[in-house]
Amino acid sequence: MNKTTSVLKGIKVIENMMPNVLEDMTVWFREQARIQIAAAVEGEGRGGSLRDEGSIKRALMAEDSPFRNYVIDQRARRFGDIIVKDYNHVDSYVVNIKTSIGGNDNCFSKCGIVYAFTDLSHDDRRLGPMNFMKMNKLINDHKADIPNKDYWFLCVNKKNPSEVMIRGAKQINNWVVNKNPSNILQVNWRKEKNCAPVERTWDEAYNVIIGGAKKSLNDFWNNIPEDWKFGGETKSNDPPTTVPPDSSIPPIGRVSDLEEAQTMVLIAATRPINSDDDAVGGETKSNTE
Repeated sequence: MNKTTSVLKGIKVIENMMPNVLEDMTVWFREQARIQIAAAVEGEGRGGSLRDEGSIKRALMAEDSPFRNYVIDQRARRFGDIIVKDYNHVDSYVVNIKTSIGGNDNCFSKCGIVYAFTDLSHDDRRLGPMNFMKMNKLINDHKADIPNKDYWFLCVNKKNPSEVMIRGAKQINNWVVNKNPSNILQVNWRKEKNCAPVERTWDEAYNVIIGGAKKSLNDFWNNIPEDWKFGGETKSNDPPTTVPPDSSIPPIGRVSDLEEAQTMVLIAATRPINSDDDAVGGETKSNTE
């Protein structure tokens, strides 16, 4: 792992604490790669971001790319968009591609976080759809502090595609708690790109990321009506909705968000949460920008 110093907007910072191949990839994107950023689809930026992801992959795997032999594409819906092989052809790094105009962006992945904190390989079959109980168990059963093993983000600025940053989840300063169980933790990339990466121990990184997830879910749970919790009877005067027998819609009291929030409340006491602020690991104090 190299630590190189550069000047970013007049501030001298330690810029790269990452494997050499990812460091070189960052420089290549900034100085040589030409990424065409897609327009929003029907006003929705996420549609454009999906196209951007394809453009970035094609650039990395093109014939004239110095990384074409080091990048492995991943199928849709995997927790990493690409796997980057190290120059030693032994180690590999899971990379999630993000294109953003700045502000807050959803970056929470159960599989990505389990991978970063454990000895599980990226192709382990257990790293698939999971609830919070399974996530917690896998981390507890396979805890491992492995240098450079992280959930890496390749973030490209939509407004200036030559502005590229690669950073691991454990290194991020500006994690932001979002009180929504479907979108638990976000990163404020506008602030993050002006910060040096943080060097944390395994426990420090765990407390920032998992501590933030616990805070999000506890805050969500505290805003659920009491008679909705643990399958309690609804007190609405509205007539009940008839659900067909073959419907996949779960009845009230068994909604997955509620079940998973209950799970995290039950395990929340296992490790401390270090901050009462909405931002964890950084100076952000709000989840709006």
